[in-house]
Amino acid sequence: MKKAFSLVELLVAIVVFSIAGLPIFSLYFQTGIGQQKLIRDYISVTTVAEKIINRVNQEIDLQRFSIAKYNFEKDISDSIKLGESMDPSLEFLDVSFKDKSGEAAFRYIPICTTELKSAPFSVFESSVPSSHRSNNPQLLKEVLLSIEKKSRMFEVKTQWHDSAKHLHDFNIILVKSVSPEA
Repeated sequence: MKKAFSLVELLVAIVVFSIAGLPIFSLYFQTGIGQQKLIRDYISVTTVAEKIINRVNQEIDLQRFSIAKYNFEKDISDSIKLGESMDPSLEFLDVSFKDKSGEAAFRYIPICTTELKSAPFSVFESSVPSSHRSNNPQLLKEVLLSIEKKSRMFEVKTQWHDSAKHLHDFNIILVKSVSPEA
């Protein structure tokens, strides 16, 4: 005589496995999907920040970035989302976001701010190894002063809230010489 499962035994096994598997599915839907959304948001934010910093770098290389030598901190969120800047000094970003890529990147991120900041860049003597500091202190001071006079630090800072209302941020920094060599 062959042994087999009856329909009742099969249904009982399905119910038991369903009840045992429910916490696992619940855990996946509570954390797994939230993590996937966070990864999606992070990729969007980093892509936009890299696009901005690459555009700043290109404008400096072409010597078209007129405000590169000044301190500023500007909210560029609207320029990215609209694809058109209201501030004439930020028009260089229009080329990068006219295709509505900024709007598409932040489609699922309702609360997001992006700032572009320019500040002086300084290298301190203490950041140079002591073995190099003692070789020619006067030359070292001249080089550090030259770096300080010619270089700027550009920072793109993006902050956003995820679906659970947690605040996240991403910063990318470019240190660049903004004065051509004499």
